[in-house]
Amino acid sequence: MRESLRHHLFRQIRRGRLRSLGRLWVRARALRRDAPPAHGPEGPLLATLAITYRCPLGCEMCDLPAQARGEPSDEELLRWIDAIARLGPAGLGITGGEPLVRKSLESVLARAVKHGLVTHLNTSGLGLGRERAERLIATGLDSINLSIDHDQARVHDRWRGREGAQAAAFDALDHLHQARRRQKRATRLQVMMAVGRDTLERVPHLERLARAAGADALSLLPVHDFPAGGGNRPWPAHVKVPAELRGPGLENSPAYRAGILPFLEGAATPVTCSAPRSGLFIDPSGGLFPCTPAATARAGGAPNIRATPDTLVELYRRGGLAATIPEGRCGRCWWNCHRELDLALGVLGDRKETGQRLDLP
Repeated sequence: MRESLRHHLFRQIRRGRLRSLGRLWVRARALRRDAPPAHGPEGPLLATLAITYRCPLGCEMCDLPAQARGEPSDEELLRWIDAIARLGPAGLGITGGEPLVRKSLESVLARAVKHGLVTHLNTSGLGLGRERAERLIATGLDSINLSIDHDQARVHDRWRGREGAQAAAFDALDHLHQARRRQKRATRLQVMMAVGRDTLERVPHLERLARAAGADALSLLPVHDFPAGGGNRPWPAHVKVPAELRGPGLENSPAYRAGILPFLEGAATPVTCSAPRSGLFIDPSGGLFPCTPAATARAGGAPNIRATPDTLVELYRRGGLAATIPEGRCGRCWWNCHRELDLALGVLGDRKETGQRLDLP
């Protein structure tokens, strides 16, 4: 995570965006103190936009394709990007479903880049050939995550519900790596592994494969199985990074890596979580949520950007996003983007219900 942040920071400095970086620093300081910013819109530090829930895969851990309806038109997507930019987040993640199924994906990415947002794409890589890889890299986006969950193709393909899924992901990685070399771009490429207790030992093997194929790092996200319960065991007093998670090519911070195993074993996540004040997730129907887990819970009553795209700043500043988090879901989350931001801000601390304190390296 530190290497990725350093990469994005230097890219923004080279682009001459010192003023916007200064504003973000002030906002981060306010979040750390749990105080409103002294001036300017109280927008998120991180925004995520799911442009579709359609996906050609049938992943065991995901039911989003079953919710694929009511996604925005191409014109709406661009208006949503403009509205997000007015909030002034540091970065925007484009996700799905599978974003590649939208033919307008390149236009969406280019619009975000034009606004000066650190722009990121999550994809399985399925169907990504050489020509489209060239177009994606040409948008100037900052980073791409490709989902690969196991070093053995048969295991990955079974979990993802499609034969050849792993081979397609590695082909996509090669196309993207070659495209950025030809275009002399600094786009960061990462393999994202959804890791479980029974696959921790495979992390070093996949890390070596990913880096050999052109990835800059392997990033880990523990599998979240909310309906199965968990989050009840006390957080261990002292947490060490498991040996399998100490590879130099891992993207996650040491503190985040140390928390993966306790989370997978059902420990209650130490919170306070900053997502209601630092995050924004917009689903394909236009629903506004503070974080990815809240959006995937599909709670009713969420504000919607579709009805009033020109007043997103007012909708966000009015608050109410925290109300979209279902009861019991906080304290059962170790989502990488949100928890890494909390760790970076230093806001993970006392857990009000138990008095537990986060004690990570």
